[in-house]
Amino acid sequence: MRRLLVLSLLMAIACSDDLEDVQDVRGLRVLAVRADPPEILVDQDPQVDVTFSALVLDPRQAALATTPIDYTFSFCPVESNEGCLDYERRRAEADDASRPLLDTLRQLSEDGIANSEAEARSLTPEEAGARGAWPYAILPFTLTLTPEETQGLASYFYATNLLGLGMGSLPSVVLDVTGADDALSAEKRFSFNIADVGAATALLGDDFGFRVCESGEDADNGCVALRPRVRNTNPTFDRIQVSLGELAGGEFFEVQSTGFSMRGSSVIRILPVMTGDSYESFQQLVTEPSTGRILARDLTENISVSWFATAGELQDALTTPIYTKTLDTEYRSPRLADVPADGVMVSVYMVARDQRGGIAWQNLEIFVTP
Repeated sequence: MRRLLVLSLLMAIACSDDLEDVQDVRGLRVLAVRADPPEILVDQDPQVDVTFSALVLDPRQAALATTPIDYTFSFCPVESNEGCLDYERRRAEADDASRPLLDTLRQLSEDGIANSEAEARSLTPEEAGARGAWPYAILPFTLTLTPEETQGLASYFYATNLLGLGMGSLPSVVLDVTGADDALSAEKRFSFNIADVGAATALLGDDFGFRVCESGEDADNGCVALRPRVRNTNPTFDRIQVSLGELAGGEFFEVQSTGFSMRGSSVIRILPVMTGDSYESFQQLVTEPSTGRILARDLTENISVSWFATAGELQDALTTPIYTKTLDTEYRSPRLADVPADGVMVSVYMVARDQRGGIAWQNLEIFVTP
């Protein structure tokens, strides 16, 4: 079976030549894994408690009805871009004192078997038919580390990369999914961070190589105006709006996530609207090129949306203010010739991401008529 690694940060798809393959959901797919909260602050949290949930779909009704999926959540206590396949190398690079803890944490895992949510909830055929693709009813996995394990892992990341110089290290949870004819793997990172960099000496017995300004002190004194960090939270969908036709400047109106209908061979634009508090303010450390001086830059999160559909065509695989200016995209329903006489349900899924690991998802169910 082919093993597919789906990284939690899908911004890279904006540069892919296979965008249509990315957004078309025709078989088993892991669309997203969410961490709640997406950030742990080790000087505020006595222990790690993060809950991971997953959006896993398969629109093939026959497969859903006959074959549940097997899944495993496992903790990757090192920073990995390879779904923890490089764990042994990372472990070998760690100091001798950290290796027993890393080995213990690497064993944290949870297995499960899941039917589609429609099957798990014992819905009637009519209720089940109200959605083009039901997600699998995967139980959330809660990663819990004791205070000693939390502080031990903080010390390991501090020794490895100074906790990302106060921007956070990125351990992860890996989700392995096995279906009827495919095996997939997805990795979700979460930020392992420190709220008050100025107190790092007291917490970890060292410093970050720069001095944080004291209250009221001017950064011209050579300090870094880095405020205590506020924990990142996941973004939230507020509503979905639709505009009829292809024009991006058309008038949008609000729709429910279910009950919307359109004819085959027609076009709408879909606009997800996020809540105002989804756009959180934060600081990022940067290095001034001319002097090498470390500065704290004030930023507001950008939200990006990855798009997926079980039928029809989406114009964009990714919408973001950076590349597409707005979050809306065009959806073109299946051709009239391909729409059965009694119509067909289509699921359009939107996965929103902020810049610091926060994730949310929302679906729009569309009934396509001939």
